Amino acid sequence: MLRKGVLPKKVDKDPDWRATAIYDRAEIETLIFDRRLLQDRRVLYALKALAGLRHSEAARLRWSHFNQRLEPLAGLNLGKTKTGVPRSIPVHPTLDVLLTEWKAAGWERIYGRPPTSDDLIVPTRNMTIRESPESQHALHEDLALLNLRARRGHDLRRTFITLAEVDGARKDILEAISHCPRGDIVSVYTTFPWPALCEEVRKLKIDPPKALIPSALDDPTRYSVVTGEQNSRNRWTNRATPAGFEPAFKP
Repeated sequence: MLRKGVLPKKVDKDPDWRATAIYDRAEIETLIFDRRLLQDRRVLYALKALAGLRHSEAARLRWSHFNQRLEPLAGLNLGKTKTGVPRSIPVHPTLDVLLTEWKAAGWERIYGRPPTSDDLIVPTRNMTIRESPESQHALHEDLALLNLRARRGHDLRRTFITLAEVDGARKDILEAISHCPRGDIVSVYTTFPWPALCEEVRKLKIDPPKALIPSALDDPTRYSVVTGEQNSRNRWTNRATPAGFEPAFKP
């Protein structure tokens, strides 16, 4: 047992690193929409970049956590979080479109059957939870394929908060969405209503290609922005790694 303040504060080994540990808006759009990347990876990147999820939160999400009945935005109900405090996150309109198509058609194209409520939203090819080291390696493969510099998956979460603030979202509400309340009594006693949370998430300006939005709303199975591999079930069967990851696409 140590007194508060005995241990030194955490500092970056490279003091110049943190300023570069972020994506710009165009890079986020590329990671989410570029068809050269595998669809399940793009959905994972969207969960981090448009909902600010930690990897452990995104990798453990099941379809039962995706609540489309909420208004004005759907929600992701997180049970177990890093802080141990459950919280619900509004689903950004672009993320809603991506998840709706993924659930209606994309998931089955890869895994060979429709998803159930107990299925993970982005399982590995072995239907297991994606572990962080393998996911980080997969991200580096995708960034190299797109000719983008290497960064961490956690930087997608940092980018969500940063770009949302740039677009006018309130810092205190973003903190309530992405973290647990602070230790002060006012923060602990503050519970923002769902519409207030949704309003701030909506401010993040990441939109799907406009030409594809109407078809997604009318018939999600026709939405093809996240459908880069039409023969996924056949492609990965014999090529997945022991951890359940398919190698990056090689044109």
